[in-house]
This record gives sequence, C-alpha cells and structure tokens, in this order.
Amino acid sequence: MTSTKLKTQQLPVVVDIFTYKDSKLELEIELDSVPDGNFGYLYRVWNKDRLLGTYYESFTEDGWKAQPINSIKLIFCSSAEEAQTKVIESYLDDLLI
Repeated sequence: MTSTKLKTQQLPVVVDIFTYKDSKLELEIELDSVPDGNFGYLYRVWNKDRLLGTYYESFTEDGWKAQPINSIKLIFCSSAEEAQTKVIESYLDDLLI
C-alpha cells in the first residue's frame, strides 16, 4: 500500500473590506491575502467577484510592488495603501476609456 501525502492548500484570509469613492463612482473593495512561496504574502484586490490586481512587499527593495490585472508591468509603491490605490485606479481607468 502506498501512502500519498496531500498538499494542503491554505485558504485566503480577508484583510479588509472598504468602499473606494472618487468623483464618478463607488466600489466595494475586498482585500485578502494568501501565503506565497515567492512573495511571502500576496495581497489580492477584489471588487465583488472580479480580481482587480495583486500586490506584495518587496524583499529586495524598500517598498511594495503592485500589478493590476490588466497589466504585465509591476508598479513600485512606497506603501501597501499606495499599492492598493494603484490597482484600483488602473481598473477605473479601463472603465472610463
């Protein structure tokens, strides 16, 4: 008989829920995090069931890296809050085009 070890997958942890407001609209935003072998914790930005992007704390630079879902570029940010905002604003820019 062969025993098989099942790799347990960790569930996301909700970090925050808030309303993002600008002059044109409001978005209900949910932030969650999942452990990642490369990034430590990978934070994900959601609007309902739509993933807007991700961000993580950089191990090599003093700051955070954000990646909106609609881009292959990483955006360097000085704080987690700035990274969240960059992801949300990128999504809003796509909506308004």
